[in-house]
Amino acid sequence: MVAVIEAYTTKDGLILFGNNKNIIGNVVSAEIKGPHYYEKELILKNEEGSKFIFKGGCFSAGYGGDGPNGTYAVLRELEFDIGKEFIYENENFKIEK
Repeated sequence: MVAVIEAYTTKDGLILFGNNKNIIGNVVSAEIKGPHYYEKELILKNEEGSKFIFKGGCFSAGYGGDGPNGTYAVLRELEFDIGKEFIYENENFKIEK
């Protein structure tokens, strides 16, 4: 299954993540990719292989700001061992548990 969740602000992205967290399940990998911060996608893959793609630039990386802070909040809530500095310093990345 692939689910696309579109949000244009970090606040909206965090709300939608919270509303769908129980559906997303146990996430085993997370990826941020895209050419520009406003075009970034956060791709969460769960242990069943389903992907949840957050589009619209609500979560991003590569600088210090709301988008990367939202990415950090989601990844910490999903129990990834990651620091803010890593998110600020890497425009695109993939991490696994």
